[in-house]
Amino acid sequence: MSAVNASVTSSAPGHGRRSFALPASAAVLVAITGGAVMSGQSAVNGLFGTALGSALAAAVISNLVGGSLFTGTLLASPAVRMGMRRLWHRPMPLWMYCGGVFGALIVLSAAVATPVIGVALFMIAIICGNIIGGLCTDAIGLSPAGKMRPTRARLLGSALAIAAIAIAQSHAGDAGIAWALIALAFAAGAGGAVQASFNGHVNLISGNVLATGFINFLFGTGVLLIVAAPIAVHANWGDLTYPSAWWMYLGGVCGAAIVICATVAVRHIGALGLALGALTGQLAGAILLDVAISGQAPSWQVLTGAALAALAAWLATRPNAPRRVRPTP
Repeated sequence: MSAVNASVTSSAPGHGRRSFALPASAAVLVAITGGAVMSGQSAVNGLFGTALGSALAAAVISNLVGGSLFTGTLLASPAVRMGMRRLWHRPMPLWMYCGGVFGALIVLSAAVATPVIGVALFMIAIICGNIIGGLCTDAIGLSPAGKMRPTRARLLGSALAIAAIAIAQSHAGDAGIAWALIALAFAAGAGGAVQASFNGHVNLISGNVLATGFINFLFGTGVLLIVAAPIAVHANWGDLTYPSAWWMYLGGVCGAAIVICATVAVRHIGALGLALGALTGQLAGAILLDVAISGQAPSWQVLTGAALAALAAWLATRPNAPRRVRPTP
């Protein structure tokens, strides 16, 4: 057991409520689903930000909607309140509750970077950062799945995932590159792996993914509001025209679903497996959205990237082959 995991489990005997066993293949499907929902969230928030005239305001509203959903479940469900009581009576190190802060950093970096470098280049940097971050967090044992050494299969899966992104986005053409913003997006993506790992540890104690989601949005939305408040006053957000289309406000609902999927999956396949599974779902979701919105068939680059991403997820999450035992003479 790693030192990180030991520091958590020692403060919570029994790990809280007993966790259910989920096969690795099912956990990969959960991660893929979260990635597909992430594509939908990006599309909805992009359209919402354009209609609203402020990407940062759209991000704040999206986070508030997601946080409101988890608050509603806390008020309505005794099981969620029981999960919160477990967290209260079996406290962990304070930094373990800060997963939502990394989620807020992703939202803020998107608001800052996408208007300059574009969504495609931003997503490349985010996903590559998430993959490398997942590899590192697993290697040091930060994930609740425990220490997972970077085997050749996991390293090959990471390389294939980066190749998948490069191929899938190669048809988009060149963007005006601002390397500082690319580095910011990469760092935010790496923070996403830390977010999933922290939330996974919180979920071990709470025994309830909705209680874990409430903690995530409590910290994340709090940080986002602190940063956005002076900007809102200066930019006079009260004069913004809010769109009437109800579906433009679904970004927060998607965000809540993404947190739930990540929290469930990371416990069983680690942060890297989560990142690669989400990548597969994200590409598949993007293909379906492109067909639905534009009516055009996906390019061969996108289809090839999706296939490579699926292979990468399989390589990084497949069980280790049993060692062959030599027969005794």
